Amino acid sequence: GTGGAVSASSAASAALRATAAATPASVGLPDGSSDAEVRSAALRRALVAGFPAQLAQRIPAAGSTGRPEYRVAGSGAAAAIHPASCIHEHAHAAADRVRSRARASARRGTGTAEGASSLWEVYPEWVFFGELVSTSRPYLRSVTRVEADWLPELAPDLFRRD
Repeated sequence: GTGGAVSASSAASAALRATAAATPASVGLPDGSSDAEVRSAALRRALVAGFPAQLAQRIPAAGSTGRPEYRVAGSGAAAAIHPASCIHEHAHAAADRVRSRARASARRGTGTAEGASSLWEVYPEWVFFGELVSTSRPYLRSVTRVEADWLPELAPDLFRRD
């Protein structure tokens, strides 16, 4: 009904108002975080509070692309992140950093050369998306990561523990 929409709208309004006064601690970031990091986290929190049905959780991909699929919280549909999304570049860069650190540890004799075994491991567990499009398959567009520990507070209807 409309009660849920009003509740989500007021939650989003409150979260958006909080972005102006956001501090690193209020958005779960360490002290010393940049203003840009704080504003980004505050805005992402406001989006989650206002539009919880546009959250998606990473699930194992059916194919062998190394890229995961996501389950949309609002509908249960499975979708991939759109190929043009910059989140793929971030995942590749993160995987490269993990592999590079693992190789350096192996050279120092303090670890093994094993890093992230697949790109799947470095994709965010939860994302917020602006649009679900269907072409040859369903894709999430305008995607940003969200922190799993925000969800019980910001999207309690989706994460109710019965």
